[in-house]
Amino acid sequence: MKKPILFTTKLSLIYRNLPTALLFLFSFPATASAQLSVIENQPLSFGTFSFVDMADVLEITIDTANNVTSTANVALIAVPTSGEYTISGGTPGAVYVTLAETSVSLNGDGPGSFTMDNIVIDPTTSSFDGFGDTNIAVGGRLRSSGGGVQYGNGAYTQNTTITIAY
Repeated sequence: MKKPILFTTKLSLIYRNLPTALLFLFSFPATASAQLSVIENQPLSFGTFSFVDMADVLEITIDTANNVTSTANVALIAVPTSGEYTISGGTPGAVYVTLAETSVSLNGDGPGSFTMDNIVIDPTTSSFDGFGDTNIAVGGRLRSSGGGVQYGNGAYTQNTTITIAY
């Protein structure tokens, strides 16, 4: 097995007042020290939505097959999607994908914060095809703080690391 490749990823949550809506993006803006590259085919997005009541905790969950569930406190405006990524430049053999953190706090303007947890990568073990490519999907759950906390307009971001070992 070669040395693991670490990708620093940026989790971004953009909050827009529609009157109360937000967009979540999970992306791979980093570069690797080896020949591997990550292509974002579709970003992980919790879509655009409104709170029904900021006193209640809001939850949106999307699995790696694009199945979406949410609490009654969510009014979905734009459909969420799981993240789909292609890892290229590998050699035939097994590839292992792991996430450094399974829970990330997203902070932005205002006192409210969002938590992304239950982050799932599928598959976590794969192999590169004859062209040196493999595909992964990413899903997770987004939660608000509840308790009537207000959310300011702006970006909600946090970095995390994905390890690709092959």
